[in-house]
Amino acid sequence: RMDALIPLCEWFVIPYLFWFVYMIGMILYTLLYDIDAFRYMMRFIIITYSITIAIYLIWPTCQNLRPAAFERDNLLTRFMAQFYQFDTNTNVCPSIHVLGTMAVLLTSYHCRSTSTPGWKIAFTVAAVLICASTVFLKQHSILDVAAAFALCPVPSIATALARGKRRLAATLKGLRLSRPSWRVALRKVAILYIILQFLPVFKPVFFFCGFIRMFIVFVSCA
Repeated sequence: RMDALIPLCEWFVIPYLFWFVYMIGMILYTLLYDIDAFRYMMRFIIITYSITIAIYLIWPTCQNLRPAAFERDNLLTRFMAQFYQFDTNTNVCPSIHVLGTMAVLLTSYHCRSTSTPGWKIAFTVAAVLICASTVFLKQHSILDVAAAFALCPVPSIATALARGKRRLAATLKGLRLSRPSWRVALRKVAILYIILQFLPVFKPVFFFCGFIRMFIVFVSCA
């Protein structure tokens, strides 16, 4: 396995913990100075994290990559020993740490003040180090990282579908359904959807269809 070829390196604790500064810093900055980039980041996080939590519920995962004992004794390995007890090795695929990192990286490309070449390089280097830290600290396997990368295009696809509502309106209009009428009809479908999801019989199905619900409500309320 590729994970067996990756040695434990306690120095990666530094970029791993920098993730919190990376995430919180970008959230606060975009919230205060670039609301469009903030919306982009929130959309990415909400969609990818929701899918990830659903995966954790449907298919719980666990990895056994952590060492029983550290080869070296220093401040960083002692910290890792305590951190392993706090952060369990369960529900690891896809990696939320990697998804959060990609949320910041892609948002930096959309943010006006951080889209310059210098900032792009800085954010990309930080993202690479943070993602690498998850495997060098044995917090995640290569598969967990790859699964997180696979989820990254989903928010863009969801956004494209939402923006395609005008094409849907044109199609419905071609079927002799006026614009106000199709909006009213779609609102009724959204309301019925919300009511049905609270019934015990339908609850398991609707719980794992959050993306469909998000799309219907977004289109009907626009």
